Amino acid sequence: MIPNIGYTNKTADDFYKIQRRRQITVILWAIFLSAAFTGVLIRLNGNVIVPVGVMLGLILVGLIWQFPRTLYFVMLAGSCLVETYPLKFKDSVTDAIPLFWDVNTVVQTYLKLTNFHGVAFSFFEILLILAGVSWLIRGVFNHTITARGGTLLIPIVLYVCFVFVGLINGLATGGKFNIALFEVRAQVYFLLAYLMAVNMSGEEHRRISTLFWISAIAIGLKGILASFRFVFTLKGVTIPEIGIGAHEESFFFNCFVFELIVLKLADVEPKLRRLMIIMLPFVVLANLANERRAATAAMVLAMLIMFVLAAVAFPKRRKAIAITTIIIAAVAAVYLPLYWNKTGTLAQPARAIKSQFSPDERDQSSNEYRDAENANLMETLKTSPIIGYGYGKAILLDTPMVDLTDIDPLIHYMTHNQILWVWMRVGTIGFFCFWVMITSLIMQGCQILKNPNATPEAKAAALAGILIIVMQMVFGLLDLQISNVRNMLFCGLWAGAIGMFRLQYSEAADLEAEVLSSSGRISNAPRWKLPAPEQQQS
Repeated sequence: MIPNIGYTNKTADDFYKIQRRRQITVILWAIFLSAAFTGVLIRLNGNVIVPVGVMLGLILVGLIWQFPRTLYFVMLAGSCLVETYPLKFKDSVTDAIPLFWDVNTVVQTYLKLTNFHGVAFSFFEILLILAGVSWLIRGVFNHTITARGGTLLIPIVLYVCFVFVGLINGLATGGKFNIALFEVRAQVYFLLAYLMAVNMSGEEHRRISTLFWISAIAIGLKGILASFRFVFTLKGVTIPEIGIGAHEESFFFNCFVFELIVLKLADVEPKLRRLMIIMLPFVVLANLANERRAATAAMVLAMLIMFVLAAVAFPKRRKAIAITTIIIAAVAAVYLPLYWNKTGTLAQPARAIKSQFSPDERDQSSNEYRDAENANLMETLKTSPIIGYGYGKAILLDTPMVDLTDIDPLIHYMTHNQILWVWMRVGTIGFFCFWVMITSLIMQGCQILKNPNATPEAKAAALAGILIIVMQMVFGLLDLQISNVRNMLFCGLWAGAIGMFRLQYSEAADLEAEVLSSSGRISNAPRWKLPAPEQQQS
């Protein structure tokens, strides 16, 4: 019997018409793209770079309209590769991609229309809207609108609701509209990325493989670019207070290292592991050269958590985990005394640890600034401890601080310690919901690790997701990353993987229990009530 795949009642004429429609669509797109390319080329007097960028952007728009799932790949690769702001190094490549720029900046920068101020959305947000509209239209016409929330939807939505309350509160009490929107943007992205990941179609193995492959290759390429910049462009010298790239790059480099270790522990994706090992030296060099103390703190904490959770998730690996732990401890015992008082790239982890006990002049100045900033955050929180201070307003400056607004104009709006920043913005109730969201994510990831029915791939994704969220909290505590759109998109996609697989295994367990119950192999008695002795004997 031939299965019904949708072509049962179609004739040869129907297939011919479908083919003709596709040909006409291709021709129309070719004409449109050619006209756009020619028009921009004429407008810019022969500048080829911008027309090529316009062409690629239009092709991307077309792909997302035709295949909304394309946005998932853009989210994942873009968060790992593309800077939020241009760094303007001589070798800059990825920071010239205006994925997260607002349309005004794109038009002013590339089309030289300095008076253009018509669109407040970023190009990425336009892609989000386009994907949503495309999904809705296709669902309505095909009668196939389906959406899953996953097991983490309620805690995430609950926290985002308090973010919107903070937005309204801030705007109602004198907050600046554009700054307030800029502050909440990353947290809304987290929710949208989560929903995108939860609703990804395809088999479990393919979804996990896609997540690991795209993120690993994108971060690895970024490590190669950053290493080239450090060795050739900067001649082996890190720029003080700037590093060799954006601050969040160290977060992604850490994630690369842990993804590789997790894949090895789970013994999955051998081809990807071999590729990552080739890229690993570049990623490590770039991470050291970027000189972010938060990277070392996050690495140490995540390493401890990883070994504990991996011993639970992969019992056969416990001996290897124990040996690896001993080796790392022995290397640290030799490395730290050797590099404790040295400077340079290789001494960066030792300097980061030493700065917590005996900081040098630079680190001492940074510590004093952060202490003053934390004091001001707490004083600001006290003005409205329940519902929060709201977004769009600068923190109070009761404790004097060094003025860094010439370096970062928004430093009094989005502070280094963004754990306290969240508390200050959304208040105690919203802060409680924030931690409910984080702990729910970690707990559900741990449930996947303990699930005997979970595949090694699902356990690898769950363990990587837990470590990524833990490191994001450390970076948020030390280095202004919870308001960073790249970090929050990346974390949202991994949170979606946990929410998706937790739901999948919960449904499988319920189905198994229902089947066993209907076959008489288990009791229908409530779980909190033991069967009577005679029932147990039977």
